[in-house]
Amino acid sequence: MKKFFTLSVPKIALFIALMHIGEAIYLHVSPEGHSFLNYLELKLLDTKFQTRKAQKPDPRIAIVSIDDESIKKLGRWPWDRRILAHSLKNLKTYQPSVIGMDVVFSEVDPLGGDKVFAEQIKKMDDVVLGYFFYFDKNLPSQKKLPSLINLKIEDGKPLLAEWPVAKSVEMNISPIAEATSHYGFFDFPLDADAGVRRGHAIIQYQDGFYPAFSLKVAALYLGKNIGVRLDESGFRNIFLDERIIPSDERGRLLVNYRGGKNTFPHYSFIDLYDGTLDASLFKDKIVLFGVTAKALQDLRNTPFSTDMAGVEVHANIIDNILNQNYLVRSDKLLFWEILCMLLLGLLLGWSLNRFKSRVGSIYTLGVTAVIFFTDEYLIFNQGMWAHTVLIFVQIYITYVNAVLYKYFIEEKRAREIKGAFEHYLAPSLVAELIKNPSKLKLGGEKKYLTVLFADIQGFTTLSEKLDPQLLTRMTNEYMNEMTEVIFQHGGLIDKYMGDAIMVIYGAPLSDLEHSKHAVETGTAMLKKLKDINEKWQSQKFPPFHIGVGVNTGDMLVGNMGSSRIFDYTVVGDAVNLAARLEKATRYYKVPFIITEETHKHLSSRFLTRKLDIVQVKGREQGTVIHEVILGDDHELPAKKEFVRLYEVALEFYQKRDFESALIHFKEAEEIVPEDEPINIFKKRCEELLLKNPPENWQPIHLIPYS
Repeated sequence: MKKFFTLSVPKIALFIALMHIGEAIYLHVSPEGHSFLNYLELKLLDTKFQTRKAQKPDPRIAIVSIDDESIKKLGRWPWDRRILAHSLKNLKTYQPSVIGMDVVFSEVDPLGGDKVFAEQIKKMDDVVLGYFFYFDKNLPSQKKLPSLINLKIEDGKPLLAEWPVAKSVEMNISPIAEATSHYGFFDFPLDADAGVRRGHAIIQYQDGFYPAFSLKVAALYLGKNIGVRLDESGFRNIFLDERIIPSDERGRLLVNYRGGKNTFPHYSFIDLYDGTLDASLFKDKIVLFGVTAKALQDLRNTPFSTDMAGVEVHANIIDNILNQNYLVRSDKLLFWEILCMLLLGLLLGWSLNRFKSRVGSIYTLGVTAVIFFTDEYLIFNQGMWAHTVLIFVQIYITYVNAVLYKYFIEEKRAREIKGAFEHYLAPSLVAELIKNPSKLKLGGEKKYLTVLFADIQGFTTLSEKLDPQLLTRMTNEYMNEMTEVIFQHGGLIDKYMGDAIMVIYGAPLSDLEHSKHAVETGTAMLKKLKDINEKWQSQKFPPFHIGVGVNTGDMLVGNMGSSRIFDYTVVGDAVNLAARLEKATRYYKVPFIITEETHKHLSSRFLTRKLDIVQVKGREQGTVIHEVILGDDHELPAKKEFVRLYEVALEFYQKRDFESALIHFKEAEEIVPEDEPINIFKKRCEELLLKNPPENWQPIHLIPYS
């Protein structure tokens, strides 16, 4: 249970994922529940529009602009409505299919042009006018508006009528209002940032439902009837005969913008008025009249700009309906968003736990890019609006929390590593461990390593002869110098044992040449001791003599001890053998002994001699041991000849040819007199020649000091 509640990067990532899944469900049920997240989602939707490849507008839609050039030539708006009538008369000759006028004529023309304008509308085919609904103020009510939707299907009584219900309406004046039976409202729902990303398709007024201007124009062009289907949640469907228009329960549809300003072809009103336009520009098309002059302020905040003319928004909605290229927010997308969040939690938890901060940041940016472009090209371009803000927030909150967690955990781990190893490893190796703590495997682990033991010989005798303060000073100087040598060759000082040192190679940092580095350490220690002794000799201090034993093999490495006090160390038979080799140096009276297992990893640059085959207590099999020989370059030829003669003699000895062995040992002795291993083997040969060993005799000898 304790382990379950222990923090880790994967658990943090999963917890954050579950939090965001809950938030996603809450926002789906209560879309206005988190205004800031909704704001970010809308801005991200704008970005998706802006980065999407330009969409080709429907060529069946054209806009006649009441623009700055027209106002400059015809005078201040509103114009004499006879001017509008003249333009409609010219337009009729171009044979448009449907005309939509995105202008409300709610006041009487002081110049008296209303009747002429109304008469011209009556002469036109399929002219759609519009009006504004008000939701917060009361005007004189209209008992019934034109274009009432008569086709209404109820699959269930709506529990809560959350769709917009208008209180009053601003209509066109009579006789203009009576000139056509085709009407639609101009109102757009505004998002929190006053942006237009949706359009009302249907609004309730009194007891009836009425269509939007753009919906009415499209229905008239297609020759289809508008209908609504209601259920317990609100609007279930809005349809044009067999065509379904996707909307939310409030009767709103998302505007799938084809592009920014002037995406649809614009023609100046003054050119239509003058009759200078090509007739083919409007034939069989939907022609929308609308104000585009900035001074007239019929501008909308859209994903592409803050000053798109309202008539262009209508054109986009009409395009969506004609081509059924809607942008939808499907309930099914919520399931995929939740699944994405869950998978991201698992993926980020696994990856950020493994990666370093720099790689993790690049990885996080990469995941963000993959999700954004997958959404852009595989989801948004297919007409679906996925809510990805929460997903991106989840990614970066997970990343930040993972970085902070790892920073504090790694800082703590760094302190622990430094505290555990700073006295036993070179600072550069401690820094490497802190940088890559994965290289430190805590707990018992079997590894192939090398261990070195070095001990001051005759220390007890020295302690009896020397002043304690002097001995302490000499010992500390010796230990300081030896420690530096060990650090220089990558060794880990396992422990100081009185006057002895135990050193590990190959752990905690991996070292493929740990055998070589251990032997290099031993030779460097002996050379450094020679310098120390020469210094002490000048000070009339007695010299130190050390023995070094090195072995390579499998051993258990890790934190060992009690639950309260433990240490990073190695244990095993291979460790015990190295310790006994150090003691064997006293028997053979040579300073440096290694095993065959260590010797096989050395290059020819090390001068060694095969010393003996020995058996130590606790081991049944014999162990081949070698001496590492030190010397100056000018001594090298003689020492190589000495080693050759010695190893020839040893081979005769092991083959039971004791007479030949004795002869060669004596030849070797002439090069290096008073060599203790030769004295040992000479004595053995003489004894064996006298008592003729049995047939099962083996050239293996027990070390007295082991």
